[in-house]
Amino acid sequence: MNDFLEMYYKPMDNDFMGWFMLILMWILTLIVLGIFIGLILWGIDSLGTIQSGVGTIVDKKYTAGHYIYVYNAATKTSLPTWIGPSWDIYIKIDNLIGSFGVSECNYNKLNIEQILNITYSKGILFESVHIKTADF
Repeated sequence: MNDFLEMYYKPMDNDFMGWFMLILMWILTLIVLGIFIGLILWGIDSLGTIQSGVGTIVDKKYTAGHYIYVYNAATKTSLPTWIGPSWDIYIKIDNLIGSFGVSECNYNKLNIEQILNITYSKGILFESVHIKTADF
């Protein structure tokens, strides 16, 4: 355990590279810790009690399908990965806006300012809304 702690608190031989590695390790530790805490808080926030109500569609967004290229270090090549199209609607509930993914058919028949019956949960920690289901 002392070896692990010395790695963080005692730079190697007091040279530039030792200090640089120490600072880099601290920065990486803080970034990973921040991402971990953010995911935990988001998970806790979405655990609010499920409620039923009505919401109004305020916006629609279509994202076209596209390729992204993922680098494979083993083969040293970039491999194309297809990301399919998505259709999202944005629903306003009690001055909070949440998004909900729908099929292309439902996207085309839904209109802005249309009222939907939905089930949702409000965030416990933050002012947010998590839409669970919507009846079209």
